[in-house]
Amino acid sequence: MKKLTPVLRSLVKILSDQQRHSGHDLSLLLHVSRNAVWKHINQLIKYGIAIESIQSTGYRLATPLCLLDESEIRSALHDQNVEIELLGSVSSTNDFPKKEGHVGPMQFRLAEHQSKGRGRFSRAWIAPFGANILLSCRFSILQDLSQCGGLSLCVGLSVLKALREFGLEELSCKWPNDILYRNQKLAGVLIELQGEAHGGMEAIVGIGCNVNMSAEMLACIDRPSTSMQIILSGVQDRNRIAALLMNALSEYFERFEKGGFSGFLSEWKASDVLQGKEISLHLGASNVKGVVVGVDAFGHLLLLHPSGEIEAYSAGEASLSK
Repeated sequence: MKKLTPVLRSLVKILSDQQRHSGHDLSLLLHVSRNAVWKHINQLIKYGIAIESIQSTGYRLATPLCLLDESEIRSALHDQNVEIELLGSVSSTNDFPKKEGHVGPMQFRLAEHQSKGRGRFSRAWIAPFGANILLSCRFSILQDLSQCGGLSLCVGLSVLKALREFGLEELSCKWPNDILYRNQKLAGVLIELQGEAHGGMEAIVGIGCNVNMSAEMLACIDRPSTSMQIILSGVQDRNRIAALLMNALSEYFERFEKGGFSGFLSEWKASDVLQGKEISLHLGASNVKGVVVGVDAFGHLLLLHPSGEIEAYSAGEASLSK
């Protein structure tokens, strides 16, 4: 786990004007030696950042970077009591340090880079340095496990709200944890619950959102995906997006605590991309087919089978039938 040094942050800020800066000029601006400048440049290159370097001319970022800044994020938060930790590189933001009996304000972690980011079914979440929102939140749920159904769907709706507030349209949710733009994946949710089956639970919610990924970066993903940069035609402010996500997550979790998922049913139906569609539901080694007729109060997917029977499913991966 690494945090970005103030020098590295300042270097990125200077280079983000996309002008060429010589090593000499950078050393004066950063108050470090030219060798230290070279080491920090190489650290960025190791992170996968494209830096143009021409002898006697200087360094230049191929594309600008918008690094996360706690003061900018906090200035837009509704709840100033939340805990925020910003990281440079981490295996996964969901890997919170163990804290026995955690009860207190929501804890948020954000990172510029994940070396082992994960999604459902242990899939890797591809996220170039400084390009996406990699956010995790830890909070306590004073309910038993049976009452936590639908939490993933609730979080997905909170992401939808935040992205719409940012200005995106034509968004939808795909059961149980994807946010889509015109049927292309834009964001995803990963929920991990810890605790006793009939006692207080601790939830760790991971949110990954493609923000400033180029078409070339997205080409290595094995399913149709897009980014906010592509949708909105330009580099987007990750700090504002992070704050909107944190505000929405806090609001929706408070609603979930009071009434579970049942209070979100109509909201889900309005944004459900699978509603009324014939799908295949992959359940490990088996598949079932049916028409999606919604979700129940526990967030389970409701499938209408050819026999006329409606069955609820709590897990699985849905894909449109061909």
